[in-house]
Amino acid sequence: MTTTTTTTPTSLNSMEPPPEMIGEVFEHCFASGNITGIQALACTNKQFNKSVAMFAETIKLEEFCPLLKIISAAQAQKCGFQAAPTSFFPKLKLINAYQAMSPHIENNAGVTYFNFTLQDDLTLRKIVEIAKSQGIEVSLWQQTLPEIGDVAIAQVFPCMLANNVFKDSRKKSFADQCTLVHEYGCELPTLEQYIIHIVLIQKISDQRLFGGDNSFLFSRSVTRVKNTPLLIGGPSQACIRVSSRNCNANKHDGAGGRRKF
Repeated sequence: MTTTTTTTPTSLNSMEPPPEMIGEVFEHCFASGNITGIQALACTNKQFNKSVAMFAETIKLEEFCPLLKIISAAQAQKCGFQAAPTSFFPKLKLINAYQAMSPHIENNAGVTYFNFTLQDDLTLRKIVEIAKSQGIEVSLWQQTLPEIGDVAIAQVFPCMLANNVFKDSRKKSFADQCTLVHEYGCELPTLEQYIIHIVLIQKISDQRLFGGDNSFLFSRSVTRVKNTPLLIGGPSQACIRVSSRNCNANKHDGAGGRRKF
């Protein structure tokens, strides 16, 4: 009588991968800019996860992401916002988001990562007051403050925001703009985020957003007043204008993007 012995295959996750194999995969993914592949590698087993974490610490963001700005809690505080530092810094996620967004932004304006959280009870009215204290007037459509001015905003930071509209977002309807933004792994920012973004960038980097030399460029927000998605633009360094134009396609109305973390 013949006895058959069944051998249970060893789980791949229980095997320790050779260090040289990890290094080869790292080098291949990094050379090709495949940050998603590196993140997937970290999920393979504990050894890979540990190696990926060590690898991430060696990345110099200023070299890998030349169009990336990072705003700290201390910088936000200097501009009048009550901000607290975040407890983590997702470097690989930042690079992944940067790669998905920055090539598609007009004028190579880049992206900004806000590495902080804000007070929970911050309202649009308070944000407008902070902007004014920084020398920036916010010209709101008259219906805006009565309807949403005193509504506490949900925590919307940390996140990454585009510093300009996406290249192919003009001359599109609101629905088409939303679809386009989603293709880049983003969603439309809120009106409050736009104002905070503009104030911080102008005060810290002296850079004008959503307009530059073209005072007619506005960026669409997800915030609605009277069921109309509001637009925001910067006619000058000292003024932010909020418009209630309809959702018809317009060459002066583009769409920025927000990426959550």
